[in-house]
Amino acid sequence: MDSFRSTPEHDRRPMTDDRGSPTVDAEGTDTRRDAGRRLTDGYAAVVFDMDGTLVEFTGRDLRHETAVEAFDEAGIAPTDDELAAVVDGSTANARAVCRDRGVDPAAFYDPFDRLLAERQRAVVADGGKRPYDDALRALEELTAPAARRERADGGPPPVDVAVVSNNYQSVVDDVIERYFPDRFAVAYGTEPGEADRRRRKPDPHFLLRAVDDLGVDPAATLLVGDSADDVDAAAAAGVDVAHLRRDPDRGRSEPDPDAAPTYRVDGLDELLAVVTGG
Repeated sequence: MDSFRSTPEHDRRPMTDDRGSPTVDAEGTDTRRDAGRRLTDGYAAVVFDMDGTLVEFTGRDLRHETAVEAFDEAGIAPTDDELAAVVDGSTANARAVCRDRGVDPAAFYDPFDRLLAERQRAVVADGGKRPYDDALRALEELTAPAARRERADGGPPPVDVAVVSNNYQSVVDDVIERYFPDRFAVAYGTEPGEADRRRRKPDPHFLLRAVDDLGVDPAATLLVGDSADDVDAAAAAGVDVAHLRRDPDRGRSEPDPDAAPTYRVDGLDELLAVVTGG
């Protein structure tokens, strides 16, 4: 939470967030609607990861096909181990492959980003990347107009809901339009290119932007995600995190022991009592 610095009375001005909205008034009181909210009151905002949390992962075959074509455009014939490191691990591994071959990493990433975004959008258009049933239930409970009215009439305060994904913005937009229309106040994906690649989780850049856009206190925000990157991003941003262990056999890396999640859940149905303080 921002603190108010002692200044001469004539020079005392409200502190503001990055958008110019006051967060602390002239009396030193935090003006955000959730300021001072206790954990037992629930959270003011819930930020969801997308792939593996709300919807199914992109298929391995599609990623494999795309990586092969991107390496080919870059003039690289990868070994099986190098290809597996990119397909099953992180596309960041492609940077090392390119460096070892004396090739600009952009020669791989530019076609990879373009092709993978196009192909995922086609999958979504065909009804793929389906939402998980518990994701639909959780979002219905958190965002349905009737539920928000009930909370406004004496229950816990309404909860703002957002998405922060490492997937491409165009894919995030398509997924939300098809499966979750009118559910999210804010939705961030990434744009192709090196700048946004470096801002992906575990970097907290887009998570902090979402919190700022919602106008809530990070301390009253919960991030929900299935990977170590989500846990590490939450720790860096100062928000609580629920680590979703939806598919333990998939091989997602475990969080750093020094960045232990606030909660561990096996499904999103378990999340509702945590979010609302029930």
